[in-house]
Amino acid sequence: ASERATKASKDIDDVLAAVEEEVKKRVDAAARVANFWRQAREEEISCAVIWLHGQGESEASWQTKLASVKLPERAGICRWIWPRAELQHCSTRGGVLTPQWFDTPEFPVCRVIRGVPDRKRIEEEPLELAKATSRVHAAIEALEAEGLPSHRIALAGFGQGAALV
Repeated sequence: ASERATKASKDIDDVLAAVEEEVKKRVDAAARVANFWRQAREEEISCAVIWLHGQGESEASWQTKLASVKLPERAGICRWIWPRAELQHCSTRGGVLTPQWFDTPEFPVCRVIRGVPDRKRIEEEPLELAKATSRVHAAIEALEAEGLPSHRIALAGFGQGAALV
């Protein structure tokens, strides 16, 4: 029993060390991005919008579509952040390289695929969802490292990007 407790204690220490290392990497990355943004800005920002495009799109079309959006004056100067999803092989498009936050193995997105017999839908890969979510968190963390409080950051998107929100 003592041997198992010692091993469990070591395992917990190893996990905690790995988590601390990951947190340090994320804080360092956020600080680097925040420093870049600080140097690039002309004015102090008061708020930010992080916009996530949909599957098969890029941020460029949304920049055009949302160019006329005017925030209330009381919001202050707003920075728009436009992350771009990586090109990945898309299962629902026959493996074609597609900008997407994660692969959607099949449409429609529902619990049960009707047929004979009905079957459960193939789910998205949790690791792909975690990777996409971490990219969003990195943008938020960089804005916070720059000094912007989280309540002044809006996260929005369309389609697959909205699914991450």
